[in-house]
Amino acid sequence: MQNPQTNTTAIQQVIETFGSEAELLELFDNLLHRMTLAYAGNPQPNYFLVGDYDFLHQLRQAIKQDLQNACPAPHYRALPTEDHSHIRPLTRPKPITSIEQAIAIAEAKGITDFRAVKLQNEYALFTNWTQQDVKAYQESVGKLWGNFSDEGVFIIRFLHLMQDNQENL
Repeated sequence: MQNPQTNTTAIQQVIETFGSEAELLELFDNLLHRMTLAYAGNPQPNYFLVGDYDFLHQLRQAIKQDLQNACPAPHYRALPTEDHSHIRPLTRPKPITSIEQAIAIAEAKGITDFRAVKLQNEYALFTNWTQQDVKAYQESVGKLWGNFSDEGVFIIRFLHLMQDNQENL
């Protein structure tokens, strides 16, 4: 819904409370980073939680207000002559169902010095890596989903996201 006096949406009004677009994008980046840390089990200071909640609540209210009088989107209907064979359907990576699959993924990704284990219905790799090892791997090979335990063991999780297109695993 647009405000008739200023001809701006509620979302635009929320966004205008920030000093700049860079400041808003930095807030989103920091929020996503904190969510990732929290998911990995790292506690977050209360002032971050309160600020994040306030921001998301304001954004939710603005979206709700803007959508009150929105017209429903027209339904997309493909023409019979259109060829969609080149479009790959969105699929979730298949879950890892065995230690052997976890080991195969690790080896395919060049991960060495690990022990494959099952943690709460999820397969993970316990490594003897240091922070420098993790950083070097991520800079040369790619993203790792994991965290250091209290004992200093780096645990690589979410192996199903590392499968890429390894359908034969």
